[in-house]
Amino acid sequence: LNIFPIILEYIPEMNVQHALELRLTNYVFFIVYVTEAVMKVIAVRKAYIFDHWNQFDLFIITLAAADLIIDHLFERSEHKVRAVRVFRLIRLARVLRLLKIMLPTFIHLLNKQINKQLCFGYDIGKGYVVGEEDVNNLIDHISDQRVISEQLRSIVERNHQD
Repeated sequence: LNIFPIILEYIPEMNVQHALELRLTNYVFFIVYVTEAVMKVIAVRKAYIFDHWNQFDLFIITLAAADLIIDHLFERSEHKVRAVRVFRLIRLARVLRLLKIMLPTFIHLLNKQINKQLCFGYDIGKGYVVGEEDVNNLIDHISDQRVISEQLRSIVERNHQD
């Protein structure tokens, strides 16, 4: 959801026309992120800081706080405009939080596909081995002559060794 206000900030007409709404939306998302982080800290205590996703969230919160401070303290100047543009680009990192949700699903789908391929390969190998055993058992029924049966067995044995 937070990507829509960020996109609107890059459209000059929308940024000027809805500056107050975009600023308020930025404050709301900042408060939501801070609240989420505080609730996680209360829930998991010291383990919070050791999770890489939580470290990433803290990094985003820190950048968002710096963005809000710069936006609030300084008047419209060229330096402020450059700094705010940089922070707005960095604010796009919030979108990367979606990876937290999508990455396990992607890994699960990848494992499923790998298992399918392994099962398929196993089935082909098993079919080949069973087929060789069946041919070996049927050689005596294929030919009544002993010489031909021995030649067929030697061919099957050579193929089995290869």
